[in-house]
Amino acid sequence: MNSQRAYSPAEICKMFGISKSTLFRWEQEPWFPRASRDLSGQRQYTQEHVRAISENQKRKLGREYQRAIEQEDNHSMLEFAEALSLRKFLANDMTGLQELAEYPRLSINTIMQLVRLASEHYRPRDPMFCDILSVALTQSCKLRDMLSDASERNGDGDSDAPAGSEESLP
Repeated sequence: MNSQRAYSPAEICKMFGISKSTLFRWEQEPWFPRASRDLSGQRQYTQEHVRAISENQKRKLGREYQRAIEQEDNHSMLEFAEALSLRKFLANDMTGLQELAEYPRLSINTIMQLVRLASEHYRPRDPMFCDILSVALTQSCKLRDMLSDASERNGDGDSDAPAGSEESLP
């Protein structure tokens, strides 16, 4: 019996943020491994498919990253690096999670993806669940601090605000 985890088309689409039509179109590409089907005829994907999609996304992001470098777009370069680390982690490469933990600040979307991944694939007592949530919490605090600092900087010169009033952070 094959103990390799099988993924549904919906799970793959959610994992990579793609549509089913994109996934099914990729099945026609030479780089995409042939998908098997279960007894009811539904497509099933394996870790081999996850790796192939990750590599394809990495190539695509690499081209976009190169354009960002040429245009000296630092914000886009950071977004691409973050996306590559997340894809690496989704392909079961633990260095991706370590890289995400070391980023100065992750986007809220990446933090939400990490929390969703932890809750959908791991149990609370699983060490991986704790590791993922630790990264998400640390990054959430960094984001909160950055928003708080920005709010304070914007509020310093605001003489119209009544004394004692505070703006709430989103």
